[in-house]
Amino acid sequence: MRRCPLRRGAVSRAILQWGHKNETAPMVTETLERMCESDRPRADSPVSRSDLDGIERVWVWGLPLARLTCEATLDAVDRLIARGEPSYFITANLHYAMLSQRDPRLATVNRRAAFIVADGMPLVWYSRLLRRPLPERVAGSDLIYLLSGRAAQRRHRLFLLGGGPGVAEQAADALCRRHP
Repeated sequence: MRRCPLRRGAVSRAILQWGHKNETAPMVTETLERMCESDRPRADSPVSRSDLDGIERVWVWGLPLARLTCEATLDAVDRLIARGEPSYFITANLHYAMLSQRDPRLATVNRRAAFIVADGMPLVWYSRLLRRPLPERVAGSDLIYLLSGRAAQRRHRLFLLGGGPGVAEQAADALCRRHP
């Protein structure tokens, strides 16, 4: 019997929702800053940062959006895992782009992200107007199922962050049922 890759004991209760007053912004920035204290890849890492730097980007409303499909995003996450160091990527929609324009603290979060994908059709449409089209919308709501499926196949662990009390556990249970 294969063990579910979700770490049920490692679920944070932090709510990562941006309110009108951006009350959680300092917590989000601080959390992500700790995750990526160093921009340098480990010397023994089998995949260097330059492997990810090869991802072509399109600047849309101040965000360097990666020109990735859903499938290519999964492959990029595989490369992040192979690096063996803490990292993250962002699924940005138009609201996030607007927040990034207003909150200078997000510049650091965006810069330290391995990559940012377009999780909103307005970003994709605008990239087409710029004549540097993104291949497709890469929705976080789709990626959670694709990533959990790939994690189950490759025996990787997932860490669920966010939501109210009990929500992450329910999500973990649902994903484990879907990908035993």
